[in-house]
Amino acid sequence: LLEDIASRLHKKGHKVFFINSKDSKNKPYYYKTPLFNHTVDHPEIKKLNDANKQKEKAKLVAEFNNMVVEEFLEKHGSKIDIFHSHKIEYSLGGMHSQQESFASVFTHHDPVSKAHNVWTKKAKNKLSNPHFTYLSKNHSKTATTKNKHILYNGINPKLYPFSKTADDFLAFSGRMVKEKNPLVALKIAKELNKPIKLAGIATKGDKYWEKQIKPL
Repeated sequence: LLEDIASRLHKKGHKVFFINSKDSKNKPYYYKTPLFNHTVDHPEIKKLNDANKQKEKAKLVAEFNNMVVEEFLEKHGSKIDIFHSHKIEYSLGGMHSQQESFASVFTHHDPVSKAHNVWTKKAKNKLSNPHFTYLSKNHSKTATTKNKHILYNGINPKLYPFSKTADDFLAFSGRMVKEKNPLVALKIAKELNKPIKLAGIATKGDKYWEKQIKPL
């Protein structure tokens, strides 16, 4: 999704910096940080992932991302009008008030939790005028920040051509995590006595995947 947005903005003539790892392929709108290769390939990240230490892994990934954001803004902060991030905790630590010649926009995709509301408060305390976007009015209901906006997910219909005929099975698409809850889809398929195909990423060692979804 982000890649598509960056590509389309570039084609329209906008100057785009799409922050990426130093081992990424060359594209005209990529900013390849000199600090790290892709974080999922980092030995420390792999070690924590193999040990199923997801909280420690998330913390380390956030530290890496904040370092990258800080390095990028030191070089290009004065050149940009809008800085967009999907996770506040992945970028706020690398942002400083003296660099704020640009607007800050944070898009939230996951369920709104107490932790998210804490992070929005931190962002408002640190930045002069941050904006927070959500996927729907219902999604934003429990967000405590007043400076929130609704941006619905766009769909490119060319990628999903309509067909009047269909195969006789159900389908679920999304990450194999409790927040997406593929277990509900599996229960519906069982109730209807229909086969179902799951498409999405599953984390090795994740308890929800290993104990509730994989056995089914």
